[in-house]
Amino acid sequence: MKKFNLLLILLIIMLCNNSVFAKDTVISMNKYKEEKFNYIIDSYNIEGKKDGKIIGGYILKDNSQEDNSDTKDYRVIVTKYDNNNKITWKYIYGNKTGDKIDSLNYSYDNTGMIDGYLITMHCTTQESITENTIFIKLSFDGKVIFEKNLEASNKIMLSKIKETYTDEGIIDGYVAIGNNFDTYTSYVLKFDRDLNIMWSREYDNFQYLDIENIIKDQKIIGYVVLRQNSDNLMSELIRFNVYGEEPIVIKNDLEESCSYHLAEANDGFILYGDTKQVKLNKGTTSYYLANYNSNNENYWETFGDIAIDNNKIIKLLPLKKDNKIKEYLLLYSNDNIDTNLEIVKIGLEGEIKNKIKKIYDEYYDVSDYIFSNDILYLVGQINCPKDDTCEYDSNSLFLVSDEEKVIEVKDNDSRNILIVTGIFIIMIIGTIIIRRKRSLKYA
Repeated sequence: MKKFNLLLILLIIMLCNNSVFAKDTVISMNKYKEEKFNYIIDSYNIEGKKDGKIIGGYILKDNSQEDNSDTKDYRVIVTKYDNNNKITWKYIYGNKTGDKIDSLNYSYDNTGMIDGYLITMHCTTQESITENTIFIKLSFDGKVIFEKNLEASNKIMLSKIKETYTDEGIIDGYVAIGNNFDTYTSYVLKFDRDLNIMWSREYDNFQYLDIENIIKDQKIIGYVVLRQNSDNLMSELIRFNVYGEEPIVIKNDLEESCSYHLAEANDGFILYGDTKQVKLNKGTTSYYLANYNSNNENYWETFGDIAIDNNKIIKLLPLKKDNKIKEYLLLYSNDNIDTNLEIVKIGLEGEIKNKIKKIYDEYYDVSDYIFSNDILYLVGQINCPKDDTCEYDSNSLFLVSDEEKVIEVKDNDSRNILIVTGIFIIMIIGTIIIRRKRSLKYA
């Protein structure tokens, strides 16, 4: 009888504690007044094997007291975590100005093999938004190989830099977009592997927001750019050839979208973001994806059926094998009362597959993520709750999460499950009481 009762009690505990949330490991530096991680990539050793993660972001050092200045001293930080999620080295760059990281990429040797890490950053002062753009190349062990300024006559702030490759698949450099906010001039630039400018194209009265390679048969045939017109702030989708010339408008009105981003595709590119052009029972926006093929044709479109928070991250991550995309992961934050980060798998034809992850994110501000060996790695910031007093303003976030199956339950089904579970628990407790009374009666 005692064994039976014990089993019933354990069953009740298991039912009450059943959850779709996996156990997550949250790591933070927790050393500076303000700190945030913006980018994450796999790290490599000299043999070319993955041996951890490289994370880039910024920290706020103590304000200078020497000149009674209130200028915040932001500095760029790049950190390596090993496979046990322990810090093996840190690199910090700062000159008592507002230094912020703009991109974190790999660097390459003259054969196109990864030989380190590339930081792209800009410096700001009280007098200028962009003092200059700086490239810093780090070795596998975090040592500076070179530091160089952007070789341009104008002050250009690069907003994205992306690897390019030859028809044979060998990395040959980078393509980037940048803006001069003083003159509202935008640029498309091509660099070699050592960050020397190979060509630069200048276009007036636009702000460039995002860039992606246009792919056909695993070859780069051009570039697609998201840009915003300075006159009416209307956003457009523009295509350039491989020399940054011959702009063609693919789509000149993106007003139906609340946000828009670009991602890779096996043929063409992906445009994605959040939109109000959906029918939802709750909330106003959901996610959308559109695959434009290499002929600029809208090949397929996919719309979500769950409300998402358009003030938080939405990011599409291509999952590759043998240099070809096999499927995608889409990260977003739902717009329910108990907001959670959610990650769903999406197929190559836009089909929405299973949801693989839900993360309670009340205090998390996620900036980037990768997926490696069935483990999710997310980076960003941990914010102090508004109704609490913390010793910090915001801590860096490095979250390591095993992939676990998410049992997706609709609202009505959830209510029914709770009712049935409650009845079941009452029946179990009633059975225990009745059995005890019978035992006392016949004792």
